[in-house]
Amino acid sequence: MKSRLDELPPYECHDYDMPAQRYNQVRLTLLRYRKAHRFALTGLRSLEAVLEDDAWICVDASLNDYPVLAWMDFAVAGRDNLSTPIPCTLCTYHAHALVIVDRVLDQIGAYCARPFTPHRPA
Repeated sequence: MKSRLDELPPYECHDYDMPAQRYNQVRLTLLRYRKAHRFALTGLRSLEAVLEDDAWICVDASLNDYPVLAWMDFAVAGRDNLSTPIPCTLCTYHAHALVIVDRVLDQIGAYCARPFTPHRPA
């Protein structure tokens, strides 16, 4: 999914400080399950979140997964503190995407806070 972002021009990009707790939650989820995650965002119509190692993307599933916003370029090299916010880039692909940033992050946090249930082969 991240490769698709490189093909589309963003509406605008901002420097963003990702709260350490949220970043740590997502990293743990990705490490535990060893794969990208995709899930619906409650109350945001056809929007879904896609969590990958190098980008967290909010897409509109009704528009062929057109991105609405994306956090990427997490500056974690040399990170030595688990409580310091993580600098990254927040790109929007819709003029009003900034309106839902907090709601999307809250739902990502709720999704990652669920109990870990490893996949067991049938």
